[in-house]
Amino acid sequence: MNKRFKVICVLIASMLAAALTADELLAQSRSENLRIRRIQQELVKAPVYSSNYTGGSSSPKWFQVTVEYETAPEWIDQLEFRYWVLVRGAAANNPFTMFTADVTYLDIARGKHVSTMFMKPNTLARYGEVEGVAVEISYQGNLVAQEAEPKPKRGARWWRESPVAPKTSYLLNRGETPFAFIDVNSYETIAPKARF
Repeated sequence: MNKRFKVICVLIASMLAAALTADELLAQSRSENLRIRRIQQELVKAPVYSSNYTGGSSSPKWFQVTVEYETAPEWIDQLEFRYWVLVRGAAANNPFTMFTADVTYLDIARGKHVSTMFMKPNTLARYGEVEGVAVEISYQGNLVAQEAEPKPKRGARWWRESPVAPKTSYLLNRGETPFAFIDVNSYETIAPKARF
């Protein structure tokens, strides 16, 4: 009888654990289930691929934002990342430009992950030097984590409160760059963008 009772208890506990989905886990405690570990910005050279193309190519550096994050649930169906990059221009009539882009990742397993966003060298050459970067991570439309460099003052979100209207189509996710095929297994699957 005692052995049978233990088996029943184990079965009930297993059924309750299975009922606790990733949705419920994320809703319970966002800080415990998804945490941004680091946000970093740097200039990087594009990879060089060999081909029989005889055209010349210079190697200017791309701007890259890297976000390291961690997830606790066994699986998360998808996470939406929104990036902002604030650039200080050289021209007095247009001192700042804000860029923004979204990327959605699919089938995120428990563990440590990396998300990246890029800006082409010509965009930097035209608009100026990067002053700040920010990222917000959402799950089912709810903000679950955010981080910025420079760090915002308590409660302030400079990327949301900026009077500068953001430009889209200038920041590129990894799949839209020459970096798409570098270390593919270290990055999550990017959801295709909606086509109209």
